[in-house]
Amino acid sequence: MKTTITAACVWLLVLIALPVFAASPYSSNVTRAVQWLTLTQKGDGSWGNKDNLKLPYTAEAIMALRALNQLTSSYYWGITWLENHAAPTVDYKARRILALDPHKDNLNGEKTAIQDAQSLAQPGNSGWGLSQAYQGSPLDSALAIMAFSQLGVTTNVTAAVNYLKSVQLTGTDKGWPAAYESTSDPLTTAYVVKALIGKASVETNISNGVASLSANVGISSPPYLQALAALAYLKAGYSDNATPLLNKLAAVQSTDGSWSQDVYTTATVLRAMAASMGSDLTSQSTAVLLPDVNLRGAVNKALGKNSMDSLTRGDMANLTTVNAAGKGISNLTGLEWAVNLTSADLRNNQIVSTAPLANLPLTQILLDGNPVYTSSETALPAVTPQSVTAYDKWFNISPPAGYILSMAVSPSAPGVVYAGTFNGGIYRTTDGGSSWGEIDNGNPKLSTVYSLTVSPDDAGTLYAGSDDVYKTTDAGSGWHALNIG
Repeated sequence: MKTTITAACVWLLVLIALPVFAASPYSSNVTRAVQWLTLTQKGDGSWGNKDNLKLPYTAEAIMALRALNQLTSSYYWGITWLENHAAPTVDYKARRILALDPHKDNLNGEKTAIQDAQSLAQPGNSGWGLSQAYQGSPLDSALAIMAFSQLGVTTNVTAAVNYLKSVQLTGTDKGWPAAYESTSDPLTTAYVVKALIGKASVETNISNGVASLSANVGISSPPYLQALAALAYLKAGYSDNATPLLNKLAAVQSTDGSWSQDVYTTATVLRAMAASMGSDLTSQSTAVLLPDVNLRGAVNKALGKNSMDSLTRGDMANLTTVNAAGKGISNLTGLEWAVNLTSADLRNNQIVSTAPLANLPLTQILLDGNPVYTSSETALPAVTPQSVTAYDKWFNISPPAGYILSMAVSPSAPGVVYAGTFNGGIYRTTDGGSSWGEIDNGNPKLSTVYSLTVSPDDAGTLYAGSDDVYKTTDAGSGWHALNIG
């Protein structure tokens, strides 16, 4: 790596993470579209210009960003907006579940409301409409089934699948109508095909739905229909059907990076292209460990994320510049995955090895003020990898769970420590971390715990903050909520 070091060089860091994707026929299209989607997000975190469309538009945008492993600040702003806005119909509740469930939100309210809206008592109509007062429709039913599949709910889903099978058209065109028409609707058909994937005894229904899409959606169809059909094809295993549509979409992308300057259309195209890039994106979602917490914080800041957020290969590939001067960094391990990093300010740290930087495309790097730096050198020093003594003095004593969100030490029994995790429950150690035991008793409300405190007089009395506040007086054997809801 040939790169010049100059201590006098001063440069500004622009905290905009540009998406970088593995080689794919649609890499350039996806990169420009993600940038457009990010730039069109509203100040409150939503997408869409009309209040009644903000929820589905925001949900679709969130799903597109997640499908592409773009868990940037735009993604989290969108999540926050969606978490704070109720869904009035089955359609919107289902979309809210599909967008928020991967973020591990508590969606029991939506689940119960959708279950209550199912019309099992009406003969031949075991699907869903917009609410309990409406007759079932294929689109609402498809969305509800997909939401329940996401949540792992199976109750009465078979009845809803049978409803969809019963309302599939039987003429030349065997798609699904929007409601009770005698002709199929491509949008509805695409959603129903996706909803039926993985269900029992639906192979013929899916193949007939695919045939209907093939007959009704072509390269001259509106972009949103092409994208929906391509996504249905890819999910159902008909990739050859998707390729002509995706190629056409790639060719007609607007110069601003959007399709039709429409959030829903652009996000749907992105989801279809993400599905076609599946194996590449799976690799990008692989976690990357940055053992130096100070480096991790600087990288997350450059990506617009919280300092202790987890990082993936896709995140690291998005890193093009980082400002980490004077952060107390000693170990650059993990930075080798920043395959597009061109500028790094690493001055005044405790760095003793630059081995992780060896194969990066750096054109500008500042290293003065580190043990590894020698002022007479004009190229990045070649340093043999070595252990970092200061780091080696630390030992991992974490419980066998998710990320630690909260900890509490008992004032009356210093060896007793409690740890609350993200989606992993609550753990307790009585020997200072040598061994841990889970104490949440499988309570789903205690899977993610944001705060913990122990009674100053009793090591067995503990308060835990999740969606509600819980208390135990027997070191976790039993819990009860103090403020339900």
